[in-house]
Amino acid sequence: MTLIAGIDEAGYGPLLGPLVVSATAFCVEELPVADCGLRNDNELISKSAIRSPQSEIDCLWRTLAPVVTKTPNRHNDSVVVGDSKRLYSRAIGLKHLEAAALAFLGAIDKPVESREAILTALSLDDVPEPGACPWHTGPGLALPVEVESLTIRYKAARLKSQLAACGMQFCGVKSVVSSPQEFNAGIRRYGNKARTLFESVGVLLKWVAGCAAGRRFIAHVDKQGGRDHYADLLAEFLPGATIQIVLESRRISKYSVSGKDLDGVVSFAMDSEDEQLPVALASMCSKYLRELDLILFNRFWQARVPNLRPTAGYAEDGRRFLSQVWPAMQAAGLDPDMIVRTR
Repeated sequence: MTLIAGIDEAGYGPLLGPLVVSATAFCVEELPVADCGLRNDNELISKSAIRSPQSEIDCLWRTLAPVVTKTPNRHNDSVVVGDSKRLYSRAIGLKHLEAAALAFLGAIDKPVESREAILTALSLDDVPEPGACPWHTGPGLALPVEVESLTIRYKAARLKSQLAACGMQFCGVKSVVSSPQEFNAGIRRYGNKARTLFESVGVLLKWVAGCAAGRRFIAHVDKQGGRDHYADLLAEFLPGATIQIVLESRRISKYSVSGKDLDGVVSFAMDSEDEQLPVALASMCSKYLRELDLILFNRFWQARVPNLRPTAGYAEDGRRFLSQVWPAMQAAGLDPDMIVRTR
């Protein structure tokens, strides 16, 4: 079997709220080789190279098409898996993120009923869960928030059946949640956001390699920032591995990884969430965890500041929110480092 994984983040750019990076992994008996929207411009690879054993385009959307779709349709009860930036807004709500994250967990018999439970289920064994902030100490958040539990169970059962029918296994999802304080500590340690982000990406790649357990793996990572060269970072997080550069360009950087119990390919590509289902699902799980945190964050401050509008944490609105809560924050003696990102 081959393991196909995807890694993506939510919250890299905002001023407020956590950075969440997630990885999802699937085991398949046979690689589904198909073009799911990869743009073949001159900077990428020729079609013959795409079809080579080193660079499959793994279109799991087609494999899971009876129960998974890219595009929401009110007449279709499939699980929607796509770019979280298109599937979530304040108007749309959490429904697509929640249905996907909880249905896939349910498909591997890991139902969760609270934010605390999903954090525990998705945490890596060797990475501590995020430190508690004041907004985490009040009443917990029951799940699901917007989707009916019966709907989640129905979608999970359909997913489980389809995975079995096509000889696939969903190996799970893991997430690394970094609070603003932890994010700021990373900035101080590494000097930039991109390297701070890769700290989470790296430990998730280790998890992916561990899941593969000697089998071939293909890991797709959504590319962030201006970095095009990843060989040194891969060597740092996969010690003892031989890292070979397959391709390095603005749109995609690809590496082969080999060594004891290691046989894989790692690709960093722009817009991966549009082209690889595991990346899209990782994107949705990351966004879901971030939004659950922001529900508690907004609830905490709205209880202390009259007529306070909630925030999604992005720069302009984040500054508006901060200006309104600043007196309450000072009165409570809270360190700004706990709340505000330095970059």
